[in-house]
Amino acid sequence: MERKGSVWRGLLSILFLCMAVFGGYILFFEYTKPHMTAVITSTGRITSTSRRVRTGGSSRIRTTYHIEAEVAYEEDGAAKKAAVSVSFPKRWFPPERGDTVEIGRGVLGGMTQYPDGQARTIGWLLAVLGAGALAAMLFIFRSGRAKEWEDARTWQEAEMPGMAQDQEGTGAAGRTALQPDGTYRWTCEMDEAYQQEVYRKLKAVFAAIALIILGFGVILCAGENSWEAFWVVALTVAAYLGIAWVVLRVVPKLPGSRTESYEIREDGFRKGGGKSSAYLAWDSLTRVTWEERYFELKGRIQTIRAYVPEGEMETVRGLISPRIPPMAEITGSAAGSDRR
Repeated sequence: MERKGSVWRGLLSILFLCMAVFGGYILFFEYTKPHMTAVITSTGRITSTSRRVRTGGSSRIRTTYHIEAEVAYEEDGAAKKAAVSVSFPKRWFPPERGDTVEIGRGVLGGMTQYPDGQARTIGWLLAVLGAGALAAMLFIFRSGRAKEWEDARTWQEAEMPGMAQDQEGTGAAGRTALQPDGTYRWTCEMDEAYQQEVYRKLKAVFAAIALIILGFGVILCAGENSWEAFWVVALTVAAYLGIAWVVLRVVPKLPGSRTESYEIREDGFRKGGGKSSAYLAWDSLTRVTWEERYFELKGRIQTIRAYVPEGEMETVRGLISPRIPPMAEITGSAAGSDRR
């Protein structure tokens, strides 16, 4: 029942871990790589990037200029040439032919000016954001785990022994049971088609996250005029999508992955448990759809579908019907009169 929430936390944690590892690798590489002196043999067009910097209580715009230059250097005793983007602070004093510049091999193998400020900026961003987000995920997971285990233990103690045995292994459905706190709970296995639909939506969410990260990389690299470093971001996103694809292929096939828990409360309806639960208040209901195997509660923002064990639909319907607001619409192939 908690596997779907674990998938979310696991994938996000892996993403943040990848970000931190890639960022740390870039920083280690950039701060330890060897560098050499090269001579500028020709120069090309000049571009610029601007950013706002804060000094004391005020801020100002700082502009950095870049010039495309051909340089000559020696490596391993052989004379070589390379194209390098050289940064300089004053537009009126650009590097000229015959000037020298420090260069080093970049993360992806090409030559860059040393030190490479753009690569270091990306490294620090990836490392700090990834480590910070990973720490936050671990804190959330740890703080919620104790409550989840306590809820599971309380629920298990309240269940009938026969029902507990039914739920082991394949996670078969259990009857609706009144809990000591006054709520009604049950478990049931959802349809395979609906499970696949849920995971298709998860794939879309993970793809959207990947596109956001990729877009962030494009904006950062464009602002710093360093497209070589973009490939590091692209590799991070590719690794994340690869891991997500593997996990989303494996998790639906695990035993009990289609089994979900449901809870009828005085103030609303809850699906799942712990950090991965979905909740809908009764007074926010706009439509209730009754079908043979399940029902759907539609609120102002979200919709919850709940599957009901065979023979339990009338019991569940009798508990929910008195709580449906008068203005809520009732539809579905099994819809009847749910008004008091």
